[in-house]
Amino acid sequence: MSKRVIIIAAVVVAVAIGLFFWLQPATRFVYALSPVAPDEAVLLTRRNEDDATYFWAQLVQSDGTVRWSTEVSPFDTVEALGFTGVAATAERVFLLGEVDDALEVRALSRADGE
Repeated sequence: MSKRVIIIAAVVVAVAIGLFFWLQPATRFVYALSPVAPDEAVLLTRRNEDDATYFWAQLVQSDGTVRWSTEVSPFDTVEALGFTGVAATAERVFLLGEVDDALEVRALSRADGE
């Protein structure tokens, strides 16, 4: 094999590996879970990127079905061990959190997350 073929093959492999990692979906992780009914819970998820952190609230049924998922960024729900910033009624899901270090309450429709 010539030196040129080896170099081209190495470049193609490097580009393929780079594209594989670059095209991977961004990972969101659960940082809080709050049961709001016997068969439903609100998951608070986030995704960290180099320049920002993004937040979502999701209403999930006990079988794992996601009823709705809505991005609430830059709103960051206040969570601490043993305490939660999530409450719900029959019509609304309430989130207690912060935007730019200021306390804020968000009320989302329990039906669709609006």
